[in-house]
Amino acid sequence: MQSKESPVAPETNAEFHLSIWRDYSPPHKVALHGGQTGGRAVTPEHGLQAEVYSWQPRMDLWAGIPDQEVRRRLVDKLIPPLNDSLPPAERSLAVLGDFIAAAEQAIASGDAGAVTVRAGDAPALMNPLLALVLHLKWLIRCFADRPGISVST
Repeated sequence: MQSKESPVAPETNAEFHLSIWRDYSPPHKVALHGGQTGGRAVTPEHGLQAEVYSWQPRMDLWAGIPDQEVRRRLVDKLIPPLNDSLPPAERSLAVLGDFIAAAEQAIASGDAGAVTVRAGDAPALMNPLLALVLHLKWLIRCFADRPGISVST
């Protein structure tokens, strides 16, 4: 595996925060206060969600991708489709599967390679995109069979 030098893109990583959500129904009655109009009971129909998993990487996920076009294409495949302003039904685990397929293609074609990272005092080679793919596959295995799951970045 060749080590590739690539510029760090903090703008793509600084805001990357992956969250897994599930539909939420309060265990007890809950009311929203509506100011002068009074309150109203919260029910499952309100579409509330609870965060069940959160992850913010401590490395540049795109560091092993020197080609800016490949990097942009992969970022566009992952970040916008998981925008938390989209309805939960549009942010399913299937989006992660689509990204994984594109990322694995980039890795197989050599567009995404290893970079040198510090592991304690010793340098080590690591492919950040491959690490991301493995992490996302683990999340899919953990949450695929659970109802009401959505993902956001």
